[in-house]
Amino acid sequence: MFSPEDIEAFERENRIDAERSLHTTTVREVVNQGLEGDHYSEWLKCEDDIHRAISFDYRLHKLWDLKVTYNYKLKNSAGMAYRRYGDIWMSMHPGVLDASVEEYIKTFLHELAHCAQYLTGVNDGHGLGWIVNMARLGQDPRENRRHSIKSCMRRSKK
Repeated sequence: MFSPEDIEAFERENRIDAERSLHTTTVREVVNQGLEGDHYSEWLKCEDDIHRAISFDYRLHKLWDLKVTYNYKLKNSAGMAYRRYGDIWMSMHPGVLDASVEEYIKTFLHELAHCAQYLTGVNDGHGLGWIVNMARLGQDPRENRRHSIKSCMRRSKK
């Protein structure tokens, strides 16, 4: 998980704006409309996972309206959750769209668990709060701690 200083530095350096991002939507739209593209015509099958998480904590109903952006400025990460101007955002590297639907869902729910941390006030990176949220979202936190989608990683210069 990123520290508040890391997030501030990232925002300062990259000036993430909804207007300048590749695409901005909400969690509800991503889940209900699916993803566009040749191999993403099917809907994401994670609506039940999100409903289950909400059933544990009423504050998580706000997950549906969180903003999701796709932004190439994420350099070595498939996704990132952060708070900006009082709102909670999820930023995904567009390279996740090159991954399988299963990998996309794992990354999406991983970041959603971080967003849930902001909503519940337990922001401890990949600590107990995140582990609990991952379990509530039906994910195994031991398998889903790090993003490993190659198309989201910056190539090293030689």
